[in-house]
Amino acid sequence: MKTKIISLIVFLFFFSANSFAQTINVDSLFSAALEHHSIGMTLLKSGDKKAGLKELYQSASDFRDYRYWLSEKLDSLKNVFEGLLKKEPQSPVYNSQMGNWFISKQRDSVGFAKAKNYFEKAISIEPNYVLGYMSLAGLAQQQGNSGEAIIQFQKVIEIDSTYYQAYLYLASIYKRAEMFDKANVLWQKIIQADSTSESSTWAMLDIFDTKKTFDEKYSVLQAALRLTKDLKIAVSQRLLSLLGHTKDVPDSAEIMIRKIISSENGKLREIKQRGLSGILNIISRKNRNRIPEFAEEIYSEQNPLLLLQVGTFIADSLNNVTLGLKYLEKAYDITTPESVYETIAFGKYDLKWLSGTAERFKYGSVALALGEKYYKQKDYDKALKFLLESAPVNEKQKYPPAHYQLGYVYKDLGKKEDAVKWLVKGLVIKNDAKARQTLEKLISELNPDVKDEFAVSKTIEKLLRDERMKNSSLAADFTLPSLKNEKVQLSKLKDKVVILDFWATWCGPCIGELPKLVKLYEEYSKNSNVVFYNIDVDEQPKIIQEFMTKKGYSFNVLLASGTDVQKQYGVEAIPTKFLVDKKGRIQFKHIGAPPNEDVVEQLSKEIDELLQLDE
Repeated sequence: MKTKIISLIVFLFFFSANSFAQTINVDSLFSAALEHHSIGMTLLKSGDKKAGLKELYQSASDFRDYRYWLSEKLDSLKNVFEGLLKKEPQSPVYNSQMGNWFISKQRDSVGFAKAKNYFEKAISIEPNYVLGYMSLAGLAQQQGNSGEAIIQFQKVIEIDSTYYQAYLYLASIYKRAEMFDKANVLWQKIIQADSTSESSTWAMLDIFDTKKTFDEKYSVLQAALRLTKDLKIAVSQRLLSLLGHTKDVPDSAEIMIRKIISSENGKLREIKQRGLSGILNIISRKNRNRIPEFAEEIYSEQNPLLLLQVGTFIADSLNNVTLGLKYLEKAYDITTPESVYETIAFGKYDLKWLSGTAERFKYGSVALALGEKYYKQKDYDKALKFLLESAPVNEKQKYPPAHYQLGYVYKDLGKKEDAVKWLVKGLVIKNDAKARQTLEKLISELNPDVKDEFAVSKTIEKLLRDERMKNSSLAADFTLPSLKNEKVQLSKLKDKVVILDFWATWCGPCIGELPKLVKLYEEYSKNSNVVFYNIDVDEQPKIIQEFMTKKGYSFNVLLASGTDVQKQYGVEAIPTKFLVDKKGRIQFKHIGAPPNEDVVEQLSKEIDELLQLDE
């Protein structure tokens, strides 16, 4: 169960959208951008190009932050930038901002073409405006054209040999292509220019990624931590991750982590909490009997995630449920948006998102753990309290353990009808052998006439089908282009079972699952009543086609980049699969790609069921 809890935590916190956790005055950002722009343009006209460009770069940075804060109001931002451009059409900054707007809002061939025109206009106005070339390079990368991106980055370096961001981006292209010799030349140039600069630190972190052994990685990070002036936090994060999450770390790893979190950087919330998390990982691997001691150490930290982890470990792995409940109860009591921000959700998040995340964590994860542990103690009242809180929250995430557990609680209380109801609700989300066996026994007990295995199975299948039908909804219609440049409209696929798999070539779990899915596609290739579509969420055709050619795949790919299809289907993490019945209703949804699950067996069973569905 510990593994299941941690898996849910990972889902909740690593597949959610990022934004800021503090308020900011966007008007002040806009004013600052205008002021830097005005100064920069004046300096350019006076002939002081170096100082003028520096001000324009700062203006562009302010506008970038302004655009980020108002990312949910992109339509209105277009009017803002169009107004600025109308007043001053010869501004390289305003032209670039319009290009950036099209990349953000209209991510298709038309939008990219317009963005390119604006970036080229910015460069034609001011040939030394390197941000224009950087934007063109970024646009080329989004379109899968690494060769063009390399050309643009090289132009930046020719114009300004000290613009080390271009070196970093160029090296990253070589790094992804595993052309490490070329990448290393660029990294060394940055480090030799100024080993204490931010660019140098990022170069060392890139070098760190290419190293294989612990000693090599540790040596690079030690050098980076010693040399960097402004990025000690970023380096410390990598160092803590290396020490706390690498299996074969030396025995001194915990001492090293404690040294980091006791340093000046350790006063920062993220450094300290990541450090404590690393110590927990080390102790759980090397000396699990120290977990209760460590639990007391972090009891006052107000860290709900660590408290959940140690409480679950103590209750399950050390078999001390009473002690484990002490930490789980504390995690439940202290989970608020503020505590989530202080100890879990590092970086940039808005308070609205934090509120939802705190709710999912408190009720989806901690309440579930509490319900399970109180059930072990046969405290059914408390078990029901927490499980009834957990079930509706987890149902939204298609995570059913609370439903199963409610079935077991009601069964033990002799409330067999309630037990059946919750087990059915859980099994509709995901099959589970123990829950299925419990349900089979209950069906036999409640229905004296239903005794043989076949009759019990038919009864259960009807219960599951009725529950799914009750909660099914019409799949949102869409028309998307395919990789073969054909238009596919979902509503025209009525009378067919349709499987939609939201994915991307950059998604590791998606790619890992594809060989299994290809096998499934082949199994149903002769059935004209079944169609499969892999919906790529945000990539351009060239990138996808290169991937398909390299892997030898030929399955149907639809292109959703620049559309609202992902939002219409509520896809927050990929891969996510939907099975749509012949009437256009969503009957099954699967989030993620658990490596130990037989996706072919599961989907085959569901497809066959939908093929037989007459309603």
